[in-house]
Amino acid sequence: MNEKPGLIVELDTACGDTASALQLGRPLALSLRHSGRRETRFELLGAIFDALLIAGDIAEARATGAELFDLAHRFDASQLYTVLDAMAYLACADGRCEVAARIITVAERRP
Repeated sequence: MNEKPGLIVELDTACGDTASALQLGRPLALSLRHSGRRETRFELLGAIFDALLIAGDIAEARATGAELFDLAHRFDASQLYTVLDAMAYLACADGRCEVAARIITVAERRP
């Protein structure tokens, strides 16, 4: 399997084929859940998150964002800024622009 499956998901999304991106990404993310390949899983979940937002699946995007937060919080706090970006997108999708602005301010202060 490709060492960077998230790149394929990103490419499908960039080409406007979010259905293919999600069809590939969802099972890969599940298969990586217990593999110990946290960095690969984190990148893949980020790509899936973007595809879900584009597809308008806010509920699943929220769940994926929670997985991203958990991974970043437990294993690599330097990746929390990515999760903050995800949280800001979700706040915007919920119409909570003031919350999104506060999240973005925190994300911009990252080292």
